[in-house]
Amino acid sequence: SDTVTNMPTPNPLQGTDTTGNAAIKISSNVPVRTNYMFKGWCTSQTSDDTCSSDVVQPGGYVALNPGTSSPTANVTKNLYAMWKSTKTYMQNMTSSDCTTTAKTVYDKRDEEPYLVQKLADGKCWMLDNLRLGGSSAMNLTPSDTNINSNWTLPASTTTGFTNDSTGYTVAAVDADYRNTTITSYGAGSSKIGNYYNFCAASGGTYCYAEGSGTGDAQYDICPAGWRMSTGGNYQGSGVGDGEYFALGTALGLTFDEDRWGFTGTTYQTALSTPLSGYFYNGSTYYQGSYGYFWSSTYYDGGHTCSLNVDSSSAYPVGNAYRFLGLSLRCLLGS
Repeated sequence: SDTVTNMPTPNPLQGTDTTGNAAIKISSNVPVRTNYMFKGWCTSQTSDDTCSSDVVQPGGYVALNPGTSSPTANVTKNLYAMWKSTKTYMQNMTSSDCTTTAKTVYDKRDEEPYLVQKLADGKCWMLDNLRLGGSSAMNLTPSDTNINSNWTLPASTTTGFTNDSTGYTVAAVDADYRNTTITSYGAGSSKIGNYYNFCAASGGTYCYAEGSGTGDAQYDICPAGWRMSTGGNYQGSGVGDGEYFALGTALGLTFDEDRWGFTGTTYQTALSTPLSGYFYNGSTYYQGSYGYFWSSTYYDGGHTCSLNVDSSSAYPVGNAYRFLGLSLRCLLGS
């Protein structure tokens, strides 16, 4: 389905061999495909990058092998392009792969691209909201996801985002707005992404009934090697808990107790936060006005700590009911 340019012309290539070598020279054009390196031409290909015959480079000769002594034999051969992916996958990244310049990387689970960047706190953050999941359920494994056993992310649904026991104990994803763009800041794509209740965000590991949740979430649906940020509470005197708060401090921001947040848009621009609102009981709320992001940190039996932003401030020590559908960001590290 990818677009390939600089293909050999004409196609098909036709020629007559009169040298007795039964071979024909192919074009010197090197095909171009985004995120791939061209490896050569193959006459017997088993996959994009595996050839069971000789690989011929552009400008080389392809043996015709007519299998007959007839001087007028017609031979047709199909040539298959060989490719090696040059994509950087999130699941393979180390801290040295992340720089202070935003770069595009890919999630192995669905090939979705995300911008990532090392921010002022020295940590590598996603600059886009997670878009994992859709119309079909997805089977996730510890090799590709930050979970400790195989788990199935349910298909997108508008149910399960209610304040009854279902909303707390059953994983729910809403993907109706995953590619919708909305007011945002920074280098991110501005896509709203998917909404997850906390049972889904935690990879099915934190699905307690209301009032019975305890402790922080240990796992989540971030790519393997990535995880949710920690949240926390405000301690007073400009000090708060968690990585969301620490990012604001690293950006040189001062917590405004009167407005309960880091004022301005420096925080929103650094983390590229769409004002994606939240999802509840079949509807979205505050799209274009606020953004709400899960953390892994316990607040009380019915709430989990969160990051809340609007167009003029960022509140890194918020909390939200676990049945709500919030956005999800990931950062690199165990």
